[in-house]
Amino acid sequence: MCSSPAKVADYSRRARPSLLDVIFAVVLFLTVTDLYRFGAVWARFNSLAPLTGAFALAAFVYTLHYCRYSCLPLSRWMAWTTFLLVIPIASLVYSPNPNFRDVALQVFYLSLLWGSKVFFSRPGTRSIHGILVDGALAVGCAGVILSIFKPELFAALAQVNDRDMPYYHGRGYGFYLQPNVCAASLTLLFFLWLFVRRPRRTSYVMVSLTYLLTTILTGSRAGVVMAVFLVAFYPLLAGPGWNLARLGARMVRVSLLGGVGLAIVVAAVFSAAPRLASGGVLETLKRVGGLLAYRELLQQDASVRGRVDHVKDYMVKCYEQPFIGYGIASAPVMRAQGLLEAPSHNTFIEFAFTYGSVGILAWVVVVMMTWEDCRLLRSRFQYKIHVLFFGTLALACLASNTVLGNRILYVVLGWLLATRYTSQAAWKANNAALPTEAANEKATVE
Repeated sequence: MCSSPAKVADYSRRARPSLLDVIFAVVLFLTVTDLYRFGAVWARFNSLAPLTGAFALAAFVYTLHYCRYSCLPLSRWMAWTTFLLVIPIASLVYSPNPNFRDVALQVFYLSLLWGSKVFFSRPGTRSIHGILVDGALAVGCAGVILSIFKPELFAALAQVNDRDMPYYHGRGYGFYLQPNVCAASLTLLFFLWLFVRRPRRTSYVMVSLTYLLTTILTGSRAGVVMAVFLVAFYPLLAGPGWNLARLGARMVRVSLLGGVGLAIVVAAVFSAAPRLASGGVLETLKRVGGLLAYRELLQQDASVRGRVDHVKDYMVKCYEQPFIGYGIASAPVMRAQGLLEAPSHNTFIEFAFTYGSVGILAWVVVVMMTWEDCRLLRSRFQYKIHVLFFGTLALACLASNTVLGNRILYVVLGWLLATRYTSQAAWKANNAALPTEAANEKATVE
């Protein structure tokens, strides 16, 4: 078993990315930033389906070409394929709206998962991992600012997605064209950036403040909660073990320094943003500020009350068909028929509604496997990555019904699988290529 990831990393830096690696890196970049929408506008496509299909094909070709880097236990292959493809396809039999598009999206998610696993496993790609996540996070944050100052630039993108020109009362939405989706996407990108880059304190503070600022400007209250959780708990969860005394000291330090930093960011945003951008920015900030009165939020905020009512409607439908659900793409049809009023804004409820207890069982299996894979990475990162990842994901699922449709999630999962399962194979290759270093390391370990 691979005992020293450091040696593997040193060997990986000597390799150079191939042309296929670079092409797939561009595909990943365009996918996680949603910049590929511009490609659809430039090519005058009426929808995103042709580009999505091309990207899925590219991912499958890349995975097959470098299939030796896709090694995983059979249990992982079976679990993820069942969760992402078999159950959705089986639900077509009873879905009220069976169509090729929804199945094609599930194929795309699976291709992203395996393609990302291969990409982050390849020795030659290590040199472009940081460039990819840096650029994606920078574009995501810049898109939020641009959508506030120049919303008219996004009109053509909205038309490709069969929407009217997006306007959310001053809320930033970036290239994702929806504030809550934008906040969740930035959160996943920031998580990936933290562990790919492993930043020093100055870089961490600067990028964290930028991420917090842009998340606040989306007006997504759930996004702000996720951002504060991720930024605050990243330093708290350092180390593979649980030392309560050390954890308490870190908590005091993070609370003091983080509280001051967050107060400065919030004060700067509330002071400067309304002067720089006209429109509904002030209303957006007031919306986020409503989190401070969280006890009265349910009574005073119509949006929160509406979401609770929508969840209750979905729960009633879940009880009516608890075992297999209503099938893929059933929720939009039932909303069009007036049987449901709006989306559930909760991934757990939406998934149970769509696939029933059978789908939930498959999800539980996938979660347990991923939890174990993440937990076993503690010693490599010297970090409780499993707690941070699943804590962030749980918050996202509680406030949004689109988490499992977020493409960035499958890139992050591909990176996790690559980090967990590539070490042993890469270490064997390193032993063959660098016998002296391998022998030295083996002696050190023994």
